[in-house]
Amino acid sequence: MNVAANGEVACWRTIGVHGDGSCPELALYVHCRNCPVHAQAGRGLLDRSPPGGYQESLAESMAADPEPPTLGTRAVLVFRIGEEWLAIDTPMIREVVSQRPGHSLPHHPEPAVEGLVNVRGTLEIAVSLQKLMNLDAAAPSGSAADAAQRAVISRTLVLSRQGETFACAVDEVAGILALAPEDIGAVPVTVARAENRHVEGVISTQRGPAGLIDPAKLFHELATRVFR
Repeated sequence: MNVAANGEVACWRTIGVHGDGSCPELALYVHCRNCPVHAQAGRGLLDRSPPGGYQESLAESMAADPEPPTLGTRAVLVFRIGEEWLAIDTPMIREVVSQRPGHSLPHHPEPAVEGLVNVRGTLEIAVSLQKLMNLDAAAPSGSAADAAQRAVISRTLVLSRQGETFACAVDEVAGILALAPEDIGAVPVTVARAENRHVEGVISTQRGPAGLIDPAKLFHELATRVFR
């Protein structure tokens, strides 16, 4: 609109910088925002009376109770090891980094311990979740073509809980997924695989069903088998 708050023609839109630039005051003020006419119009805009019902509407909005947050929502990171899709709560993840070369630990009694990896100058214990959870190491059928389409890059997850930290290599990271309690299904009773003792439920992801890891059970296993 070419009308100021006081109902007068907004000169800055006709002869000013937003118009044809013919205003003689531009030689002095260079830009309309430096002109007292423009400043007076701005004060008039701020001082104008609010529209009818504005204050009542604002009071009702401020007095209304805020919507309660959704309780029980949790965020998990979805990843793949071999042919298995898994997920773990994001608070357990300290960071996701590129794959790191490992340094072996000779004579360590736990087969799942692969050695040590350097993560930002700190040596972390490298653990194979595939061995720890007894997962199938084979890649899923058709994964080579799928991986090429998705530009899959292997990663290392640095997991941490109550002062215990370890790094594990994964074949693919799909991303973070928000879950509500009703999104977590029970582990099928017909499935009797060893890794189920680490899984609290099954969730649906864009990549298919994924086992939701129970952090307490996983880190308990680590405490008894790795951090002993």
